Amino acid sequence: MTYESFEPIPEPEKQEYRFNATDMLLAWSCFVLGFLANRAIPANEHPLGKFLVTLLFFGVGMTYLLLNKRPMRLRQLLLLVIAPVFAFSYLTNGNVTVLFFVGLFLVIVFCAWIYDGFGLTGVRLNAELIPVHLREAVLRAPFKHLKAVFAAAVLSNPEHGKLRRAGKTVGMVLLGLVVAIVPTVIILLLLSYDDGFTSLMGRIFDFKISFDDIWGGFWDILLAIPLGAAVFSLMYGSKWKAEEGNNGEPSPIKGLHRMPKALLCAAVTPVLFLYVVFFISQWDYYVSAFTHVLPENLTYATYAREGFFQLCAVCGINAVIMLLFSILVQKREDGSHSAITRIYSVVISLFTLILIVTALSKMLLYIDSYGLTQKRVYASWFMVLLGMAFVCVLIRQLVKRFPAMTVGIVGAVLLFGVIALPNVDGMIANYNVSAYLSGELNEIDVDHLNELGISAIPAQVKLETAMRARETLTEEESAWLTTLTRDINTAKTLMEQEDESIFAASIPRARAKATLKERDE
Repeated sequence: MTYESFEPIPEPEKQEYRFNATDMLLAWSCFVLGFLANRAIPANEHPLGKFLVTLLFFGVGMTYLLLNKRPMRLRQLLLLVIAPVFAFSYLTNGNVTVLFFVGLFLVIVFCAWIYDGFGLTGVRLNAELIPVHLREAVLRAPFKHLKAVFAAAVLSNPEHGKLRRAGKTVGMVLLGLVVAIVPTVIILLLLSYDDGFTSLMGRIFDFKISFDDIWGGFWDILLAIPLGAAVFSLMYGSKWKAEEGNNGEPSPIKGLHRMPKALLCAAVTPVLFLYVVFFISQWDYYVSAFTHVLPENLTYATYAREGFFQLCAVCGINAVIMLLFSILVQKREDGSHSAITRIYSVVISLFTLILIVTALSKMLLYIDSYGLTQKRVYASWFMVLLGMAFVCVLIRQLVKRFPAMTVGIVGAVLLFGVIALPNVDGMIANYNVSAYLSGELNEIDVDHLNELGISAIPAQVKLETAMRARETLTEEESAWLTTLTRDINTAKTLMEQEDESIFAASIPRARAKATLKERDE
């Protein structure tokens, strides 16, 4: 037998992109979206701008879906409602950390909405595969087709003839303008030494030449290219994948559910034994958290702080253990976990819930004595979130049909809304000031009020007014009042120097301005 008798294996046919005028319009729209998104950063300085840009992103996505005749299913409509609701937190919440996570959450929602909009997840969504779908939507789809945006921008299809050539010409012109940015900026900055040139440019274009503005605009344009390419890759790539018949369930992560259950259970058993010994030895100490009766030789501050973050760390470790149980331990042929695995999961969940309740009780005791801070609020919120997750895991082990993944995701979104939508910093300031003025707190940390930013200004002014109305002040209260007045005046000066454009508007900023105006009258 000779080698010639074997027929060569045909190589798989390479699938080529096909663009139309809608895709070309989307490509240029994505570059504009990328530029506007960069201009709206940071969100705490351009809250209204960030809110409007978010709506614009979903507006472009909606237009592209409708032009491609993609119907909206119920879950897509829910995501479309969730997006503007959470985007509204840009206008209500002034906390930089919270707004960062809001932006990250909105990116995930947008990716999932587009990914699902083209039917890649099928008509019926398997809730157990939601993490795999999110991996596809967020970590793969925006990066699979990055080069396609440049071909779409010039409508690179052989059959389009004149339209293709016209698009290519426009693309070359725009590319030339982008290339010209660097030498133009350098020359402009070099010539700006001349007052006459600067004055003439100001009269012609009605703007002041500023190195920071020019340099910032240059980077906004430059960064708009990869960001626009990622947005186009997500949107067009999702459509292209559906049209090529590649939709359906994504491949799960390989190598999972292969660890023998005996191995993992044996590794966890010593940990559970430690928990039993710990609870027995510290029973009276931890019961005090619920009875508000302090152990001997301990103050409220020492008792509340002692062990809280250690308990949080232990709960986090337990969450990792439960995750390993979920994704590594071997399953039965029907896809369910064995009885011994479920028993271990139940025991770990119960122990963790006891630790969470104990930690929250200690924190509430601390708050009653010393008021709120950002760390206390966020730590308590995280423990509630972790507790909800373990409750879902516990119920899932006892009730097989319980939709733990769906309930967990919905609960997490709702809890995130509780921390994202309200002005948490303002609420912290109002609580502390009100508790101090009513006598519930013996002292107040005016430095912490200042750390809360413009959200705390109404509460600061309220405290300043109340303290000035008192006939006598202790030496400590006089020092607080001096610091408080200084901080308010400094915040007022900074606000007057900040961006006054409409895109910098927000509810905390408007309330702060109104309060300061009333204070000066």
